[in-house]
Amino acid sequence: MISLAASAGLASAAGVRVANAVGEGAVTDVRRRVGIALALSALTLFAFGALYFAAAGLLVAPFSQDAAVVALGIAMVRLIAPFLAADGMQFVLLYALRSLGDQKVAGYISVASFFGVMTGAGWWLALHGGMGAPGLIAGLAAAGVWPIRVHWSASIAPTGSRSSMRMKGVRTTSSSATRSE
Repeated sequence: MISLAASAGLASAAGVRVANAVGEGAVTDVRRRVGIALALSALTLFAFGALYFAAAGLLVAPFSQDAAVVALGIAMVRLIAPFLAADGMQFVLLYALRSLGDQKVAGYISVASFFGVMTGAGWWLALHGGMGAPGLIAGLAAAGVWPIRVHWSASIAPTGSRSSMRMKGVRTTSSSATRSE
């Protein structure tokens, strides 16, 4: 829960900073602000992941006396720990997209990620991929990694030949932003 709170806090701060940039007409600052938030999120959640990986036995042991259950729990915690950073990054991108006025796209990506990618990959890996319970965690990890690419390309990524970002009600270029009424 502590790592989730860190993700939510960093994502919320990123959303505010992005909205501030748009409100100030400093749209060219959006990518920089999102990049800073992504780096902070990745570093913070990587640290939590490393802690969870190292302390997996301490985290799991209080929940069962059965050695097989504890061993499976440790394996699952260690499987998901490296993906905490990816989950935190997608959270930042989700909030940034929402702050850019693209709530629909952000919502569609989240629904597709968690109900499509997570459920589909987890089901297949657990039941048909031979992974069992760790397959569910792998599906969860896939749902944390996949939206990073999709969120980034939806509105925030630099776009080779075109230098604009999609923002609801705001036309942007590499040098200015104007609010369309």
